Amino acid sequence: MTSRPFPQHALLHLLALATWLAVGVLGWFALPQGEALLEVGGLWLLFGGILLWTAHRGTYGPRYFALQTGLMAGLLLLAPPWSPFPILFFLLSAQAALVFPSRQTWKWVSLFALLTASIFLIRTGRGSGLAGAAVFAVGYFFFATFAQALRREQEARTQAQHLLQELQEAHERLRVYAQQSAALAVARERNRMAQEMHDTVGHHLTVAAVQLEAAQALLRQHPERAAQMLANAREQVRQGLQALRRTVAALRPPVEDLPAALKGLIGRFAQTTGLQVTAEIPEDLSRLPPPHRFLLYRAVQEGLTNVLRHAHARRVWIRLQVDEHRVVLTLEDDGHGPPADVPARGMGLRGMAEQAAQLGGQARLEAREQGGARLYLEVPLPPSETERGDSLEGLA
Repeated sequence: MTSRPFPQHALLHLLALATWLAVGVLGWFALPQGEALLEVGGLWLLFGGILLWTAHRGTYGPRYFALQTGLMAGLLLLAPPWSPFPILFFLLSAQAALVFPSRQTWKWVSLFALLTASIFLIRTGRGSGLAGAAVFAVGYFFFATFAQALRREQEARTQAQHLLQELQEAHERLRVYAQQSAALAVARERNRMAQEMHDTVGHHLTVAAVQLEAAQALLRQHPERAAQMLANAREQVRQGLQALRRTVAALRPPVEDLPAALKGLIGRFAQTTGLQVTAEIPEDLSRLPPPHRFLLYRAVQEGLTNVLRHAHARRVWIRLQVDEHRVVLTLEDDGHGPPADVPARGMGLRGMAEQAAQLGGQARLEAREQGGARLYLEVPLPPSETERGDSLEGLA
């Protein structure tokens, strides 16, 4: 017969002790003087001793209920028929409901009711005995039902606390994972920038080195050709230096003040290219986590670079929207539109999509209805500390 640990509430034990004392006081006055007083008092004291000893140990098993049921049978046989001692079965019914599963609880309560009815029939006769037993049996089942409801409420609260602890642990693991994902995204971006430096700066410097070697060989016999090669080498060095400056500037973390960083990036782009750029950027983006700010800056930078390289556009529109749950970036142009092989073109868009996916969002390049291309980036925002605390408290 399986059982549950009895709830270790001091109030429950005090109520049980108070019930036992009250029944003893009432039974003292209900007993006729000299009639089985010593026997009834001894059984009552033994019942209370077992009650106190078991409460001290905190284990209520079948042996406890069997012993107490036997003592109750003796009390009902020795005490007057309408004595208050059957009230102790109320106490045992509630304890059984707190300890045993439902089916076993009702077996014990049914045993209490059957024992009470049998003794009442023996002591008082069929009619009055059945009426008295029915009254007490209703009380047994009522107290057992009430105790079961109390037990279920306590189990539900314990489960909710356990789930809350698991949720907090899962949130901490997600936070660590988000930090690791952000670090991985930064590492991937650095690798991409390193590859870009190799492809651009390395190319310009290699060409310049070849031009310088050729100019050195032709300097005395063909000074005009040597001068032209020197000019070409100088131009290659200049282009390589510009590419290096752009790469170094991109590697700096320009995301502490995202609005200022974006406005500076857009302003330099418009001034250098002569394109007309219209930007709508909120003034306060301090709520955005560092990975989100980094991704948004990279997205605008990559989008403007693609416009310059492929779109042949004259105007660019940039819009950044932030609400309670997400941040959305759109970058549109009036150029030729996206190429047919968008997924295979360049690493910038693929890297942006991967970083957005790591944050639970998405990024795509699509055709604009009015002509041109449209870069769309959407990333969900993590809940604020206040919202997270409210949601966790709601589960408790």
